[in-house]
Amino acid sequence: MEKQTKQEIEKSIEESGYEELIQLIEGYSRKTETIIKIMKEYMITEKRYKKPEEGDGFKVWETHYDQMDEMFRKKQNIYSEINKIEKEGERMMERMREIGEEEEKKMRELTSYMNQVINNMIGKREAEYERNMEGKSEKEQEVMMKKLEKEIKEMEELKTVEPVKFVGEKKKKGTKKIRYEIPKPKNMKK
Repeated sequence: MEKQTKQEIEKSIEESGYEELIQLIEGYSRKTETIIKIMKEYMITEKRYKKPEEGDGFKVWETHYDQMDEMFRKKQNIYSEINKIEKEGERMMERMREIGEEEEKKMRELTSYMNQVINNMIGKREAEYERNMEGKSEKEQEVMMKKLEKEIKEMEELKTVEPVKFVGEKKKKGTKKIRYEIPKPKNMKK
């Protein structure tokens, strides 16, 4: 593969969509902090709230109304921020799904390329074997053939390992969503 310059690598990262996803996640985090701040303010206001008695004067009831109004506005603010963060979360999840699909496609292309490389290696190994067979005894040829078969088998095992694996289909709103997962190495448990 070609050696990439630092600028090409940075451009590749920007084009991959990860930069955009990072910005979405940071925005989501800021909105979450805003909601927490608003909720804390609301809780403080609610703790200060004291319901007036029937015999209290106009001023007390006016203060009570102002407190209730403040609590109402803060509660509205909480719901407004929750709606914003929900939309932000949906946008973030949609972008993650898009990036996942793009990466899945790249992984399949990479798998195909890796399998081509392995096929090329097997072909070169077989050609090398043919060249080395000339002038050898039958027993030496048999030993070399077993060694070659073992090497080819090992390479074929590498070839069958795919970075992404089909795990099923899921129907959603009239469309089929085909799902893939990245398999873990054989010695790891799921």
